Amino acid sequence: MPKLAYQGNVLTATSLQAALHNVSSIEVLNIQGNRLTTVTQSTFPSLFLQHVKEIDLSNNRFACTCELLWFRKWLDDEKTQRKIKITGYPNHGYICNYPLHMRRVRLDDFHPTEDECNPLRRAYSLIGIVGGVVVVAAVVVSVVVYRYRWELRFYLYRLRRLYVQVNTEGTTECFRYDLYLAHSADDLDWINEELLPLLEREHGLAVFVEERDTVGGAVAAGT
Repeated sequence: MPKLAYQGNVLTATSLQAALHNVSSIEVLNIQGNRLTTVTQSTFPSLFLQHVKEIDLSNNRFACTCELLWFRKWLDDEKTQRKIKITGYPNHGYICNYPLHMRRVRLDDFHPTEDECNPLRRAYSLIGIVGGVVVVAAVVVSVVVYRYRWELRFYLYRLRRLYVQVNTEGTTECFRYDLYLAHSADDLDWINEELLPLLEREHGLAVFVEERDTVGGAVAAGT
């Protein structure tokens, strides 16, 4: 089985990538005890990963930061799928070297996430959530306003009427009616039986109806 041993040297991720370029015959790679702080997706060329069966990465100086996100996910995937044997992982020699607050923490206890390591992604997610809430709220308000549009118009009218009353207090001008009801003669029965009781009794409006309130002998203006 073809092997390549670089243990106890000064290999970094960049020099390791260069050393493995176009390498396809190595099945066992020993790079323990080097100066690897990060391992990224580009560190191991895809051609090399297609043929290697075992890698020893123990006792390196791993920096447990977001730059190690891909490596942590890759280690867990290989541990589950067992396509490549990661010698000693996770119990022997796979620990964080820095930052200081992470020193001596086992690599399998370091769990970076996409959201933590990509603030823009978190911001976009938040914007999407807020935008969705705003759209739903706008639709709900639109439906409610349309459903109760006549009631809302009526209450707005009452507010305007109240405003006029408040601002005309103390004036000598007095109005006998609150509104003039123009209507079709065909609707007169419905007006007398339903609409006028609603407006006059329940809402206290003084309504002028031509057929009822025109003084005998007066001239009604045409509409």
